[in-house]
Parts: sequence; structure tokens; C-alpha cells
Amino acid sequence: MHIFYSKAPLRAHSFIWTNGKNIAYYKFPEKTDRPNDFSFFNLPQFLKYGKKVDIEESVSYVVQEMPIGIALSEFHYFLLHEDCLTIISRITEKVVKCEEVINFIKTLFMEKKTLKIFLSSKFPKFGPLLGMRYEKNKDEIWVFSSKGVMQLSIKNEDKDAWKLYMEKKKYKEAYEICKKYNSSYTNYVGGLWADELLENKKYDEAARLYVETSRNFEEINLKFLMGKSLDGFESRN
Repeated sequence: MHIFYSKAPLRAHSFIWTNGKNIAYYKFPEKTDRPNDFSFFNLPQFLKYGKKVDIEESVSYVVQEMPIGIALSEFHYFLLHEDCLTIISRITEKVVKCEEVINFIKTLFMEKKTLKIFLSSKFPKFGPLLGMRYEKNKDEIWVFSSKGVMQLSIKNEDKDAWKLYMEKKKYKEAYEICKKYNSSYTNYVGGLWADELLENKKYDEAARLYVETSRNFEEINLKFLMGKSLDGFESRN
């Protein structure tokens, strides 16, 4: 099991664990009036397993080989086997990278759309792997064997994650990341989130968000008029 801590504020955000059959992800409640309420334990999100490549969809949620280590960051989860370290996107549940032990003898820089990692080792023979530890204050993973230790540093893993959220139509999450990095797409994504809020009849939240976008006033006004007209029609029926 591994717990991920958010930084602002520093608090337990979520955790991941496996029993060798499934990989379960749990998110701690952000606010609760009942500090001893552990009902969220009954609502796990099961994540896909992968090793060197993604596996067949029909068995993708079944662990094929028990990992010797598991770790969680904000947007990825890490599965350690004796012969490799697998990095999987928590958004898409697709294998981002599988680094085999044979490559640990190199100094490697790898950059993907949503993740930058630096792998480095000075040991001529590294494996087999024995375990890993996540250092939450520095966003680093330390992988070790009987031969040595390897450091994995995670940098800017969320910068382009908004694109993956957009593909899944999770506009709120995509907007928050765009705003964090002052992306040129912030207004566009914010407009889509506001549209979603309006469709769900959350008029006050939608109005506040529309103000922050570059949407045309007449277009926004028409959307509100149409939405409230439909509400009136539904109430009469």
C-alpha cells in the first residue's frame, strides 16, 4: 500500500494497494463533519494492471503478476516487479513507460506528454529488484536491489494532463490544470466546464465561470434564457 500526500495543503489525498488480484485506489474525503466516517473504504476505484505493455481489456483489471512494490503520485501509479518498473497513467490507465532492469545501468532521460522522469544509476549490475520507497517531500522514488539504489525524480507530471482529462470530458480537472500553468487554453476549457455546469442547472457556478472566459455576452445570455425556459417547461409537465 502507498499513500499519496497533496502539497497545498499537505494532507493525505489518496492511497493505492493491491492484494494480488486487483489494484484498488481510494481517495480520502476532502471535508467531512464526521472525522470517524470511513465509508469511502466501500467505494474503491479499481485500476488497470499493466507490465511491459497494456494487456487485453477483458482481463485488464486482474493482476497478472504480483508486484513487489506499488506507489502513487498525483497522476500516475507505479508497479515494481523484479525485472522492471512500470509507470501507468491514472487518467487513461495506459502504460506510459516500462523500464527494464537491463536499462538501469544507463543514465536515461525520458520525456512523455504527461511525465518527465530522470533515471540514474552507477551500478554495472542492478537487478533483480527488491523494492521501492516514495519520498513525498521531493517527489522522488528510490528503487533498490542487493546491488544498489536508483533514484527516479518526477517533474511537471501534471503540465499536459489537461489534454487527457479533455479526452474523458472531465472539464473541471482540465480547467484547474490549465489555470495553474496559465495555459493559453484556459478560457476555452473554462467555457466548456461552464457549459457543463449550466446543463446541470448549476447557474450561479456557471455564471461565475463564464465571467472568467472570453465567451460572447450575448451567447452566454442566450444559454441562460434557454436553460431556464426548459426548466419552466419541465415544471409545467
